[in-house]
Amino acid sequence: MLREYLNSSVADNRKVAEALRPVLERFVRVAYPDWFAPGDMLGKFVNLSQQRIGAADQILDAGRTQTLDDVLAYANRFHHDTNRAYETEVINDGQLLDFVRRTLAFTRH
Repeated sequence: MLREYLNSSVADNRKVAEALRPVLERFVRVAYPDWFAPGDMLGKFVNLSQQRIGAADQILDAGRTQTLDDVLAYANRFHHDTNRAYETEVINDGQLLDFVRRTLAFTRH
């Protein structure tokens, strides 16, 4: 869905915005299973990653941690657990396009 939106921008932009968080969760769960177990919250993972930047047990570097935090903050606007009005949140297609690109880039590493 994200690639379709990136390539044509014809997909339902609300569904695309709502898909960002699950895409990140699935990627992080597979890529970092020791630090992101089933049932964990992505915000907790971001906090742990921030705490470990520069340490011997670093999870993500500062840039990737910031990217994840930024995309998560945006994606939370379209998630039922973090925004009661998520269904009426205004979507700016320029912003959404940027966050789709950032999500895809993050999940390629």
